[in-house]
Amino acid sequence: QMQNNHNNYNNSTLPWNSNILLLSGLPTHTLRRLYKTVDAFVLPTRGEGWGRPYMEAMSMSLPIIATNWSGPTAFVTNENGYLLPIHDTLIDAKLDAFPGHLWANPVEEKLVKIMVHLVNNPNEGAEKGQKGRKDVVDLWSHEVVGKDLMKH
Repeated sequence: QMQNNHNNYNNSTLPWNSNILLLSGLPTHTLRRLYKTVDAFVLPTRGEGWGRPYMEAMSMSLPIIATNWSGPTAFVTNENGYLLPIHDTLIDAKLDAFPGHLWANPVEEKLVKIMVHLVNNPNEGAEKGQKGRKDVVDLWSHEVVGKDLMKH
């Protein structure tokens, strides 16, 4: 059950009727069930240290849309996902703990175009989703990373 762990938002500025559900603190088995109910995983962020949710979605064979900045660029490619471009100007994060830290500024218009493209090209999205799963299993599974760590 996902009650009491979410907030609903309706965004009428998108070119389709959109209900956005923000979730947090869900157990792994609930996340797996949730990932199985969606057609794509979209997380346009200003920056990620790594981007575990992208990897989770990729492991479920979902096509993903990720900001082309910071952590996810280590494993999201144009072959296994959709990279959202950013504006040339970075944004000051204004974080006291990290003075001078800069955030990406994703191009919102491109996000809409990528989402519409994905809706209109589901086979392409499915292919990227399959490639994403293969990459996560072949390059980033616990076994692969563990063996790599043992070399050092």
